[in-house]
Amino acid sequence: MKNEEYSISERIKKFLRRASTKLIFVGTLFAVITIYFLLPNTISTDNAYVKSTKVHIVSEVSGFINEIFVTDNTRVSKNDKLLKIDDTNLVFEYKKVLEELALTEKKLIRHKKLNDGKFVPTREFEDSQTAYKLNLIKKAELEYKISNTLITSPIYGIVTQQVLEPGQYIVAHKPLFFVVNADSVWIKANFKETQIKKIKPGQKADVKVDSYPNLVFKGEVDTISPAAGSEFSALPIDMSYGNFVKIVQRIPVKIRVKNTDNLLKPGMSATVSIHSK
Repeated sequence: MKNEEYSISERIKKFLRRASTKLIFVGTLFAVITIYFLLPNTISTDNAYVKSTKVHIVSEVSGFINEIFVTDNTRVSKNDKLLKIDDTNLVFEYKKVLEELALTEKKLIRHKKLNDGKFVPTREFEDSQTAYKLNLIKKAELEYKISNTLITSPIYGIVTQQVLEPGQYIVAHKPLFFVVNADSVWIKANFKETQIKKIKPGQKADVKVDSYPNLVFKGEVDTISPAAGSEFSALPIDMSYGNFVKIVQRIPVKIRVKNTDNLLKPGMSATVSIHSK
């Protein structure tokens, strides 16, 4: 009888030990899972802005505007006409150069024949060659200028800051206005250097802009800058002398984003949340 009671008691103890071990394991697992899901799995910043491709439109030649084909906020395709510069003077110069080129070519041919027969000094023949080459250069330069009096759009986009009028004089290589590719936008998010270790290309991101607080634009981490934004400033801070104040630096992160209904406009402020898990 005592042996039976002892056997039952031992079985109960073993059962309780096993049960307690399982309970501890289950409890630990539950705690780990709970902590994992309760800890924040997003990295956020409101130091972010909408960016896009933006091209300065410049003229290769100076002159008076003859015709303008676009106004501010006009949507254009690649190679669409933007404006035409008056080429009257250039065409007049080009015709004169063609006449001079024809004369110098005849003179060069004549001097070459005489030089072959030793009837003309070598110096005159070389001068004829030089004059002919200079006119060829002038011809090529004028052809280049005339071809560039018609300015076309280099990209698909929207014209902005266009305030020019026909008859206005423009200077070569000076910016005239912009063409912005508003359909191809991305987000430049400046995260703290203490956040960057958790960010990797390919992670999903949610983007909100102040203009549409109830909308969430889906995005994805594209690239991470190799240096802090301060490294590219015009006057980088030198901390090698004087009083030192530690400042948390910002690392730019490029976020590809779906521009639903073209609502995102370059320059808009944004808030970015990256899903790090």
